[in-house]
Amino acid sequence: LARAQAGLGNREAKWLLAGETAAAHFGWKAGETVAVEYGTATLDLPLLGVVSTGGSEDSQLLLPLAILQEVTGRTGQLSLIALAAPGAAAQVETTRQQLAALWPEIDVRPLRPVLESEARVILKVRGLMFGLTAIVLAIVILSVMTTVSGLVLDRQRDIGVMKSLGGSDTTISLLFVAETLSLAAVAALLGYGIGLGLAQWAAARIFSSPLPW
Repeated sequence: LARAQAGLGNREAKWLLAGETAAAHFGWKAGETVAVEYGTATLDLPLLGVVSTGGSEDSQLLLPLAILQEVTGRTGQLSLIALAAPGAAAQVETTRQQLAALWPEIDVRPLRPVLESEARVILKVRGLMFGLTAIVLAIVILSVMTTVSGLVLDRQRDIGVMKSLGGSDTTISLLFVAETLSLAAVAALLGYGIGLGLAQWAAARIFSSPLPW
């Protein structure tokens, strides 16, 4: 599929995707070069993959638009746009209406099974991330407690000097709190920046969609 998508922008690209029902009927396997006949024309196309969606696509053959228009003698014509757009249901519907307004003679349909499948994946990933966040938070709390306790133990002599000079428990505690907050602020900024960068990379690689700040 990735190779097929990469070839969509190239009008000279030649490839074929077959639904699993169609591939089983003809005995085709991915990687083969198969012959497709339409009227008097015969095309030898590499079968890049077998598609399984649970829908009508399982019985169809998918070709580059330019080749299909040329073979059928319908250059520049479309009958159906199957839309997969990022965003919520309202955003997808808005995009569908915009395309339908541009080409009123063309049937524009959102690929709801694909969008619903992506939504399920997102929800599962979100649940996994929440679980990991809870675990990491618990580990961080233990680490902070251990680190602060270690700082206090290492500075017993300094604390004794400050107390002998008249420092109160509140003042000494505020010094440790200030130091801890400074370290936490630096760690939070670094963690947020690195996390946002990794999230942007994952969103671009998995869903081909930018992640808002």
